[in-house]
Amino acid sequence: MNYSLRVLITDKSTLTLELLADALKKCLANSPLVDVKLVGRNGRSWDQNPAVVVHDREIEDDWTITTSESVEPMDLDEREYILENVADHPDYQTIASCRRWFYVESEKDYDMEYLHNYAMLVETMKEFPGIYIFEINDIDPVQFPPRLVS
Repeated sequence: MNYSLRVLITDKSTLTLELLADALKKCLANSPLVDVKLVGRNGRSWDQNPAVVVHDREIEDDWTITTSESVEPMDLDEREYILENVADHPDYQTIASCRRWFYVESEKDYDMEYLHNYAMLVETMKEFPGIYIFEINDIDPVQFPPRLVS
């Protein structure tokens, strides 16, 4: 399985990739084989296509989970799908008004060896007010719709 999140960010939130990277570095400081880096994605420079990468070398295979801020508006189908699954949420209007959002995608984690890193990322994000974190199931999104985790 891979871990996939969409993080919708309100205008009031202070969350940035830089702040997330700093918070993750503190959180994972006791894990010497886990690196947190600010990088440019797809061969681009940091200022053109930034991302936070958590790279784990503890277990035999290298593994990464990447958080990037979208420079494009959220895909309308995906946005509608998320919103229809939180239509009864008391913060629906706030969620629907989010204009910034992060993608979080990981490599496959078949044996759940890296679940701790994923959980630390989610818990670190939860410390920032004004965000809504949704787990996305890419395998069967009908049976398992987006789930709000914060």
